[in-house]
Amino acid sequence: MGIKEEIIETQQLSAGKSTFLVDLVKYGSGKFYVSILQIVHGEPPMRQQIKIHPSSIKDVIRVLLHFQGKIPAPLILGRNFLKEEDEQKIQERYLKGVPIKDLALQFNRPKETIETVLRNRGIAVIPDSKPTKMYKSNWRKYL
Repeated sequence: MGIKEEIIETQQLSAGKSTFLVDLVKYGSGKFYVSILQIVHGEPPMRQQIKIHPSSIKDVIRVLLHFQGKIPAPLILGRNFLKEEDEQKIQERYLKGVPIKDLALQFNRPKETIETVLRNRGIAVIPDSKPTKMYKSNWRKYL
């Protein structure tokens, strides 16, 4: 029997042709680690995963920030980059009732990107579709 794992929290990131699922995972023994799954959307799709021990997280972040400083800004931003202010506007408008499809049009991004922004900010995403119609035939028995 394998080691029991529990995903405590997941964040989804998208960049280019890749989606990253970053999980905080807890073993049955009580130990934690971070798992990063990269899915490269191609034909066929490719999946790669790494697991990072908690004691290494700070060093990994430091190295990544060091590398980021060596990459020219336009290459880092890319075409799917959203500024923090835009993510805040997406959150505010969504919470005021603006549908995801409308936010996607307003910010010129795919619906999936808008949903990812909301989920990463801890907001439950509900479908834009209308609720299914209830029939009146049985509603009286619940009164």
